[in-house]
Amino acid sequence: MSKQKNVVFSKVLLVAVVSVLLSGCFGFLKPSLTITVDPDPIVFTFDNLTEEKDIEIQFTTKGIGLMKLEQILVELFKPEEDNDDEPVLTEEVAIDITIPVIPGFTENHNDTLNLPEELQYSTEELYEQNLKGKTYTLRLTISGSMDDIIKEVEVKFE
Repeated sequence: MSKQKNVVFSKVLLVAVVSVLLSGCFGFLKPSLTITVDPDPIVFTFDNLTEEKDIEIQFTTKGIGLMKLEQILVELFKPEEDNDDEPVLTEEVAIDITIPVIPGFTENHNDTLNLPEELQYSTEELYEQNLKGKTYTLRLTISGSMDDIIKEVEVKFE
């Protein structure tokens, strides 16, 4: 009888361990992402103020599983010294990316950044008075089947 109890206990323990591993309860196995943005920082000058800036967002996975990315919320914030917590640009970008989560797997998403009209000065003199030398913050909030992931990148005006 004792041998039979040990076999049942072993099977129950094995099922419990496999369930815990597959559910991602251990931090190193839980599916997650690391995000990098290229270029970092994003640089504007008066000459290219009205042009689109190409940016590449790279998602690198950690853990094991499957992850769905649904949306990127793009927000551009003035420098902290301006004491304005409201973004000057808010844009939602729908994406439909399903990533197999295998440690080190990388998926790229290409996008563009257009500055809002209020930052597109018509003369170089106005640009130099209002933007040149300032650093704004571009915040990307990625949402989907996981907790929101936030990545911030500097936007410099030279």
